[in-house]
Amino acid sequence: MFIGFLIFSTILFISYAVIVWFSAFAMPLLVLLLVIPALMFAYTYLYAYVASFFVTVEGGNLACALTVYNWFSYCLIGFAVLIIGTAGKKTKSGALDKRYSKQNKEDIDTSWKAATPFFLVGLTCLVIKYSFDKFWIYIN
Repeated sequence: MFIGFLIFSTILFISYAVIVWFSAFAMPLLVLLLVIPALMFAYTYLYAYVASFFVTVEGGNLACALTVYNWFSYCLIGFAVLIIGTAGKKTKSGALDKRYSKQNKEDIDTSWKAATPFFLVGLTCLVIKYSFDKFWIYIN
């Protein structure tokens, strides 16, 4: 039973990563912010429906898929924070080295540009997920 859950979650997580990775460089930022999380949410439902023919996960395929969707959005936000946090040359104590202020400024600007799509997609995914949860509670 656990193997089915592991396979189900791994395939879904990897496919999310592929969707975000290839779409992040192909779309303008506003389209990215609105379209990718909605496509991922629709893909979650489709995947849970199709996977129900092949594997049954304890707690339900849809609940498992929505949990993976939720955790993937947290991973995107964490990845963005990791990109931003490692920018620039640092001293042994971890502070930015003032001798490389011009390079550090360029590195930090570049890291913000690289991390922004991941952070915004992760944040929008969380907003969609929690909005859906509130809507689902309201109609039930």
